[in-house]
Amino acid sequence: MAETDIASLKNDIKSHFKIFAVLSILAVINVFLSYFLHHLGMPTVFVVLIIAAIQGTLIAGFFMHLRCEKKIIYFFLALTLTFVMGLLFLTLFGFHNIITGSSYVS
Repeated sequence: MAETDIASLKNDIKSHFKIFAVLSILAVINVFLSYFLHHLGMPTVFVVLIIAAIQGTLIAGFFMHLRCEKKIIYFFLALTLTFVMGLLFLTLFGFHNIITGSSYVS
């Protein structure tokens, strides 16, 4: 039994390191997009927010161990994702809705 526990622990450690590597790569992509492509404006913000949502999902699913939870947890995760996507699209559409008499400074 102890051998299976050790094997399971080794598999968990490997999966955590893989997720850490993916999160690190996504963080580098986020920094690259926001630092070097900031002149593109809203498309860059849109992509960076989507990458951040993916990172949050990975952190919640693997590091907070929510991937093995009951269905109610998945319901609340889907509800949260729905609100995040709604805010993301409001940001996207609000970018082009400039108040009359004001100006956008980039």
